[in-house]
Amino acid sequence: MAENETQGGWALPDGWVWTTIGEACEVNPRMTRPEQFDDDTLVSFVPMAAVDEVSGAIVSSEARPIGEVWRGYKRFAEGDVIFAKITPCMENGKAAIAKGLLNGIGLGSTEFHVLRTLDDILPQWIYHFVRQESFRGDAAARMTGTAGQLRVPTMFMQEAAIPLAPLPEQRRIVAEIETQFTRLDAAVAALERAQANLRRYKASVLKTACEGQLVPTEAALARAEGRDYEPADQLLARILSERRPRWIEAEIAKLERQGRMTGSASSVRGYKEPVPLESNDLPTLPDGWIWTSLDSLIYYTVDYRGKTPPSATNGVPIISAANVKDGELVFDKPRYISHGTYQEVLVRGVPEPEDLIITTEAPVGAVALFPDTGTYHLTRRVIGFQTLEVDNRYLMYCFYGDVTQKHLDKHSRGTTVPRILKPRLLATPIPLPPLAEQRRIVAEVERRLSVVAALERDVEAALARAARLRQAVLKQAFEGRLVPQDPDDEPASVLLERIRAQRKTQITEEGRRRTRQMLLPSMS
Repeated sequence: MAENETQGGWALPDGWVWTTIGEACEVNPRMTRPEQFDDDTLVSFVPMAAVDEVSGAIVSSEARPIGEVWRGYKRFAEGDVIFAKITPCMENGKAAIAKGLLNGIGLGSTEFHVLRTLDDILPQWIYHFVRQESFRGDAAARMTGTAGQLRVPTMFMQEAAIPLAPLPEQRRIVAEIETQFTRLDAAVAALERAQANLRRYKASVLKTACEGQLVPTEAALARAEGRDYEPADQLLARILSERRPRWIEAEIAKLERQGRMTGSASSVRGYKEPVPLESNDLPTLPDGWIWTSLDSLIYYTVDYRGKTPPSATNGVPIISAANVKDGELVFDKPRYISHGTYQEVLVRGVPEPEDLIITTEAPVGAVALFPDTGTYHLTRRVIGFQTLEVDNRYLMYCFYGDVTQKHLDKHSRGTTVPRILKPRLLATPIPLPPLAEQRRIVAEVERRLSVVAALERDVEAALARAARLRQAVLKQAFEGRLVPQDPDDEPASVLLERIRAQRKTQITEEGRRRTRQMLLPSMS
């Protein structure tokens, strides 16, 4: 390819030349174990998780005896570039320059490609080139394998075209990239601190909301205004008096939908008294508040206990635990069951708008409100709760409180997939304020969280701009537009010829070495 030949829609600057990664580097070079290293010599072990996809660095590594890891892992040396070849790690940008390796040697995931530069090419030049989204896009298009196990072939890495600048210009470009990236890193770090502060503020708002510290209490307002109010113990007594009749109404409606209702309302059986609180060691609440169990506020549950029904391409949307996120229902990848299947599996009632939804598995205790429009099917790990005389948005915010979270953590079971049994969930402690106070708390929480959400959007937009700017810097760098050129630099074509000669010598010497190894046994 000619020095200034167009590649990818643009021509190289004077003095540059096109080559391939396979010509500029050794791709997955062979490594022999140093003779002076015994089995106990420590080397760096770098699993895939140790490479940060955002910073492009090895953020953690382990010291392992070389005797334990020399076989079965990818080998690399100080200054090598490691590049993830498997999906989705490659697309996410997992690549790094191996630095600070123990005894100069690293071993890690076999899902890395290793790129080792020759004397006249900087490792940073290769590293920044493969970190470009455009390169990763080309690599993704050439992946082979099965779904979930797609990998970038070695042949692609060897044949991928790369522009090569004169060595002094490589140094100037790399220095400028790293100067600009240092500034970007500082900006991103500040934005990430802002994100963390917003998360802490949001948690603080929700915590104080459930402790009676966010708005003036109804008791305090009533005293100041010289009026009466209904404290939470009276509210709870009214709820409990209405609980059984409302359950009977809901149960009759369910039986009628199923065609199983016989006799009068007095024949309906199955009502259960509310699950009581399990703990007496609860924090003191403000005047007018009371601790109660979640079940005391619920008159009916809507859940599905049968086998997972067959999915469909359209029909009734499914609400699974994965759809319940941060107090909202998110349908990034909607799934459905048919309308006919929905009628068959509807065994526990029909959710109503604004019903409280709680997940019992992966994650435990995620909450949202049932949509006010449309029909949806709840999966086995999601329960809908119909409540009495309580603001369900307040109940939802209670699930972010310390006491509720401790209860869920204490009673969740399972290491791989934590879950909580329904009776334990129903026993969750709820700090109950007067109804008017619940509504003021909800209004204030939503006012503050709307401000937080707007700020979070601004921060996310700024982070996205920083990522785009990082890619723009790399694009300019490899188009020769990032730093001024020096006409006195040795052209990259001369550098490339020197590399080819060096590579030819290496190949010849390697061939001679292998020949000697083959001949030695026959001569002995």
